[in-house]
Amino acid sequence: MLIIVPPFDGQQRPIPARIRAAMEFLTYCNHLVTPCDAEIKGRPLTKREQAAYDAATEAVRLYLTGELDFGDTPVTVPTTPDADTPATGNTDAAPTPRAD
Repeated sequence: MLIIVPPFDGQQRPIPARIRAAMEFLTYCNHLVTPCDAEIKGRPLTKREQAAYDAATEAVRLYLTGELDFGDTPVTVPTTPDADTPATGNTDAAPTPRAD
């Protein structure tokens, strides 16, 4: 049985809907391949199920390793821009040179 425990960062946050759906699909696939009754033989996943299984596995992996946030909390632009930050709020851009 597949048991997935989300990382604990000191705050209890709900699991994103995409990750919850991916976990439920992985559980569904697990029940198809390895049924609980010994007399019923499991079946292999179809090509579409296998592709969805791979995508769900990758989504859960990215979530658990913290590589992707899945947009639960929107990213905000700072309300008070620094002098070195362009007015657009893009912090990746090079600072504008000052005319002295």
